[in-house]
Amino acid sequence: MSALVNYTASVDINGIRQKLQQGIISLAREGDRTLILASDQNLIAGKDVRVELPCAGPL
Repeated sequence: MSALVNYTASVDINGIRQKLQQGIISLAREGDRTLILASDQNLIAGKDVRVELPCAGPL
């Protein structure tokens, strides 16, 4: 199992699902992680943000 996880944050804008931010985080150690959901806070203000966390492939 990979210790790396891809994540994608997205919102609906005018009825269309738009990706806001995408990245990879490591789960190799225990503890909290901080995910950047958008580069501009106004893009997520008052919206439901969908965060997807599928596993990354092996390196």
